[in-house]
Amino acid sequence: MTCNTEVMQEKGLFIRAPYISYPDKVEFVTDKKFLGGLVGHRRPLLGIEIAHLGVNIEVANVAKTILLGFSQVAQSKKISDYFKDGYELGKKMVEDFMIKLKEDDNSYPSTWDSTVTNSKDAPFSDKLMLFHTNAQSAIGLGDFGLAIAASLRKDLTVNYEGYILRIGAYAVEGAKILIDHGWFEKPPQSIDREALRNQNK
Repeated sequence: MTCNTEVMQEKGLFIRAPYISYPDKVEFVTDKKFLGGLVGHRRPLLGIEIAHLGVNIEVANVAKTILLGFSQVAQSKKISDYFKDGYELGKKMVEDFMIKLKEDDNSYPSTWDSTVTNSKDAPFSDKLMLFHTNAQSAIGLGDFGLAIAASLRKDLTVNYEGYILRIGAYAVEGAKILIDHGWFEKPPQSIDREALRNQNK
């Protein structure tokens, strides 16, 4: 560990991912209750589940901090409100995922919201900020898909599935705003054979 990292840790600025003590023996699952349910007692989180919760907290933290700044500097009120909605969604995700870690007395990353200044000067155009926000939504959806595949506890899976729906709906709203402004460049697509066949008829 470098001196710089040690100083940042002492000042509470170094964002450390959640971690667990190293296991000293191999154990095998003997009870199907290990897979858990939606209610009642739940087993402690697995290392891989903690890792995905930690990553998703950090990704949501980055997204919501960026969206907080974007909402402050966007030129259009509609786009500013869209960024504010994204900030609130990211904030809710962080809170929900942190609760899962806190229930097991695990450590969790801190936020960066306090690093956003009070500037109202936009460093980027609304178009670029919208494009960046849609890219963040795609990253979040991918991360949740990986987390679902790695999580055995059903409550975690249900949590991730709920946020996949909410982020998907948020991304669609962003795409609609891009289309309304004429900023949505059509991606490459397969040939519409039906349209070609009917072209000269």
